[in-house]
Amino acid sequence: MWLRVVPQPGARVFALLSMIEAGARALIAGVIPLEAYRLLQEAQTISLVYTVVGLVGFAISFLIPLALRVIRRKWVFSVGVGCMIIAPLLLALSSVTPFLISLQLRGLSVVCVNIALNLYMLDYIRRKDFATSEPLRLAFLGVAWCIGPAVGIWLYKSYGILSVAVMAATLAVLALGFFWYLRVCPGS
Repeated sequence: MWLRVVPQPGARVFALLSMIEAGARALIAGVIPLEAYRLLQEAQTISLVYTVVGLVGFAISFLIPLALRVIRRKWVFSVGVGCMIIAPLLLALSSVTPFLISLQLRGLSVVCVNIALNLYMLDYIRRKDFATSEPLRLAFLGVAWCIGPAVGIWLYKSYGILSVAVMAATLAVLALGFFWYLRVCPGS
């Protein structure tokens, strides 16, 4: 009753939320291969790791709809962003095992966040408005993916892996805070 009423989010709000969470992923996207090469040192091992992480992520993507039947959507989104916060911090430990866990958490975060966010957009954006809202969201994502990797690599070269990890985790915390500020919870 005492909480300030937040207006119902629309296309711009979801585009902004998508851009913030994509920025968290984009910052470390260019750094991951550099760290993979530094830690694993063999192209064949790196390819094998990426393949296993991709296959596990693919399998998990089929389990998320089952999880959504048990767990509310807002918690799936929050767990995904939580993984997005932990993954770069594990990457900053500069060791093989935390690196492998970081890659898997990053894959899990993408699946959880994208599925939950798309379901929320289906709830809040009218069907006829998708023709204009999706290009807007993709434009915002494009900004994050154009700027993020370059900034991440610059931070990595200038200040080290910790700076990239902290910045990516901070953006993920910002995305989670913005999501909870919106109080989007229809249905689940």
